Amino acid sequence: MSNLKQKPSASRRAKTRAIVRVTLMAMLLRTGIRKRGQHGKQHGCVQARFEVLDDIPAACKVGLFARPATYDAIIRFSNGPQAEDRKPGPQGMAIKLVGVPGRKILKDQADAVTHDFILIDGPVFFVRDTNSYAGLVKELAGLPEGEHPEKWRAWLKKNHPADIAVVDSYHNRVVDSPLARTFWSQVPFAFGQGDDTICRYSTRPAPGNMAAAIPLWSRGVDFLRQAMVHQLTIANRPATFDFCVQLRTDATPAIVDDPTVEWDTPVQRVAVITIPAQEFDTPEQDRFGENLSYTPWHALPEHRPVGQINEIRRTVYAASQRARHLANLAAQSEPTSVAPPRASRFTLKRVVALAAGAAVVAGAVFAANVVWPKLHVSLPEYAAVENHVWLGQNWAPGAREWYHHAHQGGQFPPVINVPYEWFIALEQPTLSFGMPGLLADQRYLDRFGFIPSTSESGAYDWRTCREPEAAKGYDSGTTASPSWRHRLPVGFTCSDPRKTPMVQPDGRAWRNPGTGGTMSAIGLTCAACHTGRLTYGNTEILIDGGSALTDIVKLNQAIGVSLVFTRKVPFRFDRFALRVLGPDANDASRAALSEQLDEVIKRVKLLDKLNDKVADAGVEEGFGRLDALNRIGNQVFSVDLGIIENYVGSSAPVHYPRIWDVPWFDWAQYNGSIQQPMVRNAGEALGTGAPIVLQGTPSSSTQLTAPLFTSTAQFGTLFEMEELLSGKQPDATAGFTGLKAPKWPTEVLGPVDPKLVERGARIYEDKCAHCHLAPTASAGFWKAENWPTAKPGNAGRRYLKVNLIPVAEVGTDPSQAEGMARRTVKVPPELGLSSDKFGVALKEVVEKAVTLWYDNQKPPVSEEKRQMMNGYQENVVQAPLSYKARPLDGIWATPPYLHNGSVPNIEALLSPARERPTTFWLGNRAYDPVRLGYRSSEEVPGGFKFDTTLPGNHNTGHEFDDGPQRPGRIGRKLSPEERNAVIEFLKTL
Repeated sequence: MSNLKQKPSASRRAKTRAIVRVTLMAMLLRTGIRKRGQHGKQHGCVQARFEVLDDIPAACKVGLFARPATYDAIIRFSNGPQAEDRKPGPQGMAIKLVGVPGRKILKDQADAVTHDFILIDGPVFFVRDTNSYAGLVKELAGLPEGEHPEKWRAWLKKNHPADIAVVDSYHNRVVDSPLARTFWSQVPFAFGQGDDTICRYSTRPAPGNMAAAIPLWSRGVDFLRQAMVHQLTIANRPATFDFCVQLRTDATPAIVDDPTVEWDTPVQRVAVITIPAQEFDTPEQDRFGENLSYTPWHALPEHRPVGQINEIRRTVYAASQRARHLANLAAQSEPTSVAPPRASRFTLKRVVALAAGAAVVAGAVFAANVVWPKLHVSLPEYAAVENHVWLGQNWAPGAREWYHHAHQGGQFPPVINVPYEWFIALEQPTLSFGMPGLLADQRYLDRFGFIPSTSESGAYDWRTCREPEAAKGYDSGTTASPSWRHRLPVGFTCSDPRKTPMVQPDGRAWRNPGTGGTMSAIGLTCAACHTGRLTYGNTEILIDGGSALTDIVKLNQAIGVSLVFTRKVPFRFDRFALRVLGPDANDASRAALSEQLDEVIKRVKLLDKLNDKVADAGVEEGFGRLDALNRIGNQVFSVDLGIIENYVGSSAPVHYPRIWDVPWFDWAQYNGSIQQPMVRNAGEALGTGAPIVLQGTPSSSTQLTAPLFTSTAQFGTLFEMEELLSGKQPDATAGFTGLKAPKWPTEVLGPVDPKLVERGARIYEDKCAHCHLAPTASAGFWKAENWPTAKPGNAGRRYLKVNLIPVAEVGTDPSQAEGMARRTVKVPPELGLSSDKFGVALKEVVEKAVTLWYDNQKPPVSEEKRQMMNGYQENVVQAPLSYKARPLDGIWATPPYLHNGSVPNIEALLSPARERPTTFWLGNRAYDPVRLGYRSSEEVPGGFKFDTTLPGNHNTGHEFDDGPQRPGRIGRKLSPEERNAVIEFLKTL
């Protein structure tokens, strides 16, 4: 057994150093080094007694067990890697004896009076040697929490297939209480000064260690801590364990370095552990446990650790403990008592805090007024819901999910543009001593209003950014794990890096400095802004084509701040680089990534400068609104064209419109400005960041990177999405056959009152139908005068003639209609545009981009197919001072109301303008089924306070009131009973 004392080879030492580096980076990545990389979640740190027994075999009377004795002990129970107790995974029991005499193994702690045992609740370990350990930690470092190291598993299956079962059992167990588990050391230790005998340790719980298992239905994320509290504090009962050794006297190097096999030698009890009843669930005791250092090398020489795994532990544990204590500004020393030390009045932490406090006070005034508003992203907090209900709207789940995530060519966020691989690597824009959560965490993005995709079946494979082959027909996902199938929310997408890679402003493909490979673009789809959500009680109602309650502007701010923090805040770039480049990154690739980051931050600063320039002319958009047309104009004619003067403020934010029925309207947009669906959808793709080549014209000094009007917009996908929305030609028999308006969910929101519905129908016919037309389920809606005869050459398609009501008549805020009519843009003659009017210039740019795409297909798109993809509509744009009065099917599901979202609910909309709230809050998802709108009267911290006195936000017009005829008055005042009747009728549309 002299092999036990041999020093590891140079190769093994080098691999161990590599393991240390990767482990520290993984800690940095996951916890900011302030917590353990493994076993970070502590259930409890408890005081105990460790009694060495007298009546044990002579062969066991070695070292610590040579004579009867009782030692105080500190025992830390913890999870393995899992962050919450309900997730399957291993449990840990770390025992630190205090008061053990004798010199210890570690030279710098030879005089310590402690002796440690590290135990796991599984008899064997699945890592055999240094090579296997190195491969495992290297892959784990780059994976999200909960992901399995598939490459390492494949290697293991090939080289040690029997070990796969060990791996699976290690990660697939959920326990009732740490106090009721058996724990093992798994790896061996010397037993005596000689080389003849080795042992494994284990602890076995007494039957009474668990007062009662916590019921499954009431188990929270910390239920294992609660189980310990129930036993030791509430029931006031102790817990005891037998401490055992299992000896082998036939040890060989092969046996020492194979922890995957259970031994068949006898197990002998040598000591008893008693954990007395106690109150341990206190901040002081928790801090004590977190600051303790456990390692199997805190030991007497007779019990020295042996084998490759223990060699690795010695180096890795020491390095991680030093880093953790340094990050926490805590002294690293072995305790001499089981009691938590009293806090020193003047600690290093306090000195640092005082110094930092002085600096903070000095800059407080400046920061509060200038820096804080730009760096602080204030968001609402939302309670969890139990049920998710997608309303039936004639879309199968597969079609719905394809629509939610199909790539349209955008590169989000506009102007800034970051690759998908960056987006999922960035951290939330918060400042803390630990590591913030990831920006792409769906729970965080949910606070901006984006609907988590966990409500979907989940078919998009975010590992490769590739849609399933059977697009628009899939229901059950791919082979990816759930965390990858549900990586980002509804409305997010990423491009296939092989076919449509992310491109830089100069047209070159983005490349990963570590691998040289192309990267994916992160994008938004129509669903990001046009998927509604209402909550009622514990149920979330989800509506395809509805009005989103998102704040995209705040998300843009969060991304910009996160990028700046990645550059400026210590350790963040290191974690970012590890995620993007992987653990094998060298100095050159890290430097190249740093240069890329600096270039993107320049764009962040440019955007900030542009927004500051036009801030006085703009109005805040907030939750549920966006000045979409002006933002599209800014992207195309300022950013893409490179003319700063074309950048304007967001002066006319509009409420995200519902989009069912829209493909069959003769005019789209609130002001009835766009006719052709391809131009409408392609303009939206350009507005969400799909690059288009408008610079590098022959008269400029910049060389063309591609032909003018080349764009990443996915025109083929846009056509498919429009087809999914539209369905076949609607008629009185079939109705609309694409996406249908949602029906009132009586099982969630309650039944409607038939008598009120009948009365409301009569009022609707008298007061509403002359503008909004008859209900879509009635024969009157399908009259020939509403659906003019098809034009020659358009495949028999008939479109609904929607009424355009002049602003002077309806009286609502004119900013959106007037803004489009007034806006002009500077354009160079080389683009060949016929007008500087914004609407005309935009339609011509989009048409040129679409035509170029048609021409460049192999073979070119036929004229017949072009007409079909254009919806058999001419590319006509107008800018009337009017607003569209569309059919009201599904109106109940799309608050707030009017084109600018200035009226919080239907009841207020049916009231005189003077009775409508002057201010209200957006951001609350709770639905009011009586008034038909979000609950908006109470303040929403982190939400948006809507002020209707501001230009662009006026809530005037479309009012039922008494008095003389005037602009905005559309009918007499309705009584409260009449309003209730109309509301009840609208629920049925």
